[in-house]
Amino acid sequence: MDKVPSFDAGEAPRRSTSSLDGQQPMHDTAINSSTRYYTPAHVLLGSLLGGPIAGGYLVSRNHALFGAPRRALIALLVSGVVLLGVFALGLLAPQASRILPPIIIAILYRSYAEHKFSQPIARSLEQGWMPYSWWRVVGITIVLFLSSIILLFLVLLVLPDRWVPT
Repeated sequence: MDKVPSFDAGEAPRRSTSSLDGQQPMHDTAINSSTRYYTPAHVLLGSLLGGPIAGGYLVSRNHALFGAPRRALIALLVSGVVLLGVFALGLLAPQASRILPPIIIAILYRSYAEHKFSQPIARSLEQGWMPYSWWRVVGITIVLFLSSIILLFLVLLVLPDRWVPT
């Protein structure tokens, strides 16, 4: 009778290299995503390029990975409110600086990430955790930026003409 390999909750499932006998060494089949995190620099880049939704998503994932699912949900909700605020600012004051608000928002997200995640990241590094790749951050950022643009377009379609700047 074959033995079913056991693994800890923080460890990726393993698979035998041979299905014929259970005596072969076990190998990881994938890198466990729960042993990776987003750095404050990732959050800064995500917020700059993808807006508050991208920064909020990265912060939310870190909260979830470090064991704070309630804070993860709150981070997503706050990011949605910030995104709506940015949309409103763009509609109500279209001549306002278009460069300064995104930079301020990105710096605030990075500062928050630095404050909340410095110690958990330091502890996780001791346990062998690694940061996610920059390519993953850029990919997530692009998808969330495009989603934000689509959302803005849908909002503009629904708004009465008197609210939309010409």
